[in-house]
Amino acid sequence: MNADIKAKSGGFSLVELMIAMAIGLIVMLAITQAYLSMENRRRTIVSDNDSQTAGMLTLYMVEREIRNSGFAIPITSALGCTVHAAFAGNAMDPGNFTLAPVVISAGDDGITDKVVALSGTNGAMPLPVKLLAPFLPGDNSIDVGVNYFFGAKQLSILADPMSASDCSLVEITEKSADLNHVLVGASPWNQSSASLPASGFQSGSFIFNMGSLSLKKFFVSAADKSLRISETANSVEGASTITRILAPGIVGFKARYVFDGSGLTGPQNLVAVRIALVSRGAQAERPSTAGGACDATTIPPKWSDGTTLPILDTSPGWQCYRYKVSETTVSLRNRVWSLP
Repeated sequence: MNADIKAKSGGFSLVELMIAMAIGLIVMLAITQAYLSMENRRRTIVSDNDSQTAGMLTLYMVEREIRNSGFAIPITSALGCTVHAAFAGNAMDPGNFTLAPVVISAGDDGITDKVVALSGTNGAMPLPVKLLAPFLPGDNSIDVGVNYFFGAKQLSILADPMSASDCSLVEITEKSADLNHVLVGASPWNQSSASLPASGFQSGSFIFNMGSLSLKKFFVSAADKSLRISETANSVEGASTITRILAPGIVGFKARYVFDGSGLTGPQNLVAVRIALVSRGAQAERPSTAGGACDATTIPPKWSDGTTLPILDTSPGWQCYRYKVSETTVSLRNRVWSLP
């Protein structure tokens, strides 16, 4: 009797314990592998979603500004001129810019593009008004046919139809009571004669009011792989230009002009712009084969027509990341309202 009780209360044998531990370790290993696999998959999905969201939202913001571009530019003959602008006497701030709804140029990194969108927010009808007398450097009054379309603290552009290569940006400080003059007196935008050609603007030149001018430049910072916007506007207090980050993880930004089919490629013939953004996930993925090369991305990002989109980071290991291409074509709707 006692022998039977001792046999039953003796517990597991060493072999049984070792078998149980082995089974437990196998189960724990399987659970760990499943967890790691699910965690890697979760990180990939989150990284993909973040990358796609950043690309789509950023593209929407760029698209919105380009759709607004060209507003308050009422005459096509002035398009393409170089606008001379100086804030607080500094000819480099904001510096010269082209009078065009959209200007595409190569970025500082030589890989991505810069896109500049120009628009105004003049609430009045932005019609060009002819100068009735010459306007020379040092003058603080412009003789115009009518000053209905101008208001204090609004930016206007002077242009000469006989010499469309140079234009000037001035700030209206006041409009006179006689309705035939606008004043361009003391103002940070009127401090430097560098913004005016030496010969000034002759009778027959014209001036049009941009209101609260907005010059927005989109570009990629190679330092932190972010898309940034640099905005010049007379609504900015104390400085003419501010720069902020729109979205991180942008490694590619390219743009193309779309012209009207006439064979001409001037700003007068620009009807749309194509834009492509390449966003990259923050999570680097392991190779599918242990010890092998990264293969999360096997071919470079491309335009919808199959043309390769260059990206900033082409060092070994760029294939470890996933990339999303966001692309759109933006019509320049404000161009149809311009006068010849």
